[in-house]
Amino acid sequence: MKSYYVVIPGGTPQGPFDEQTIKQGVADGTYPSTASVFCQGMTNWEPITAHFPAAPAPMPAAPAPMPAAPAPMPAVTYQVCAPGGQPAGPYTVEEIRTMLLTGQLAPNCMAWNATLPNWVPVQQILSSGSSYSFGQAISSCFKRYATFDGRASQSEYWWFFLFCAILSITYVGCLVTLVPSIAVAWRRMHDVGKPGIFCLIPIYSLILALEDSRGPNEYGSGPNPPA
Repeated sequence: MKSYYVVIPGGTPQGPFDEQTIKQGVADGTYPSTASVFCQGMTNWEPITAHFPAAPAPMPAAPAPMPAAPAPMPAVTYQVCAPGGQPAGPYTVEEIRTMLLTGQLAPNCMAWNATLPNWVPVQQILSSGSSYSFGQAISSCFKRYATFDGRASQSEYWWFFLFCAILSITYVGCLVTLVPSIAVAWRRMHDVGKPGIFCLIPIYSLILALEDSRGPNEYGSGPNPPA
């Protein structure tokens, strides 16, 4: 087994050491890469790294796995029951709306889920999902800019009515809101069971617009929920 002498720049030769001692010194930093070694058979001192290369740096630890995405919130569902009948379901609000519109459910059906203290009219849960904020009403009316089919809830109509009143101080504002304001008023008449043309009757149309949404009618099962 070879014996080596080691010298660190600026220091004095140390040794002799066996190969295992030198390897350990390189591994723990005792002998830096600038050190030199000499053993029998060499003509001069040689870099320590030529005979004892440093061990490769350990691989970094694998990153922690990303947490799983949260599961989507389950849709709110309700049991429904016709007077004197047996409860059926559960159904989502949209399923109930479709069944009312297609005649699969009667308008006098009741609905219930665990969040309610008692059974409530189906129309109550349909209208509860149709409440608009100021911004939602403006967005909805411009998206349905010239849509005269369907229904509009009280909140959608009156928030847009306020928006139009604010813009009415300018000529451009009146022009921009003219068509959507007539369209939402037309749909509001549908929501209370009246022909859309009633929105053109002064005073009476505003009285009708104050009424609550009616149950399913020829214009749909209920007002459109906010997008």
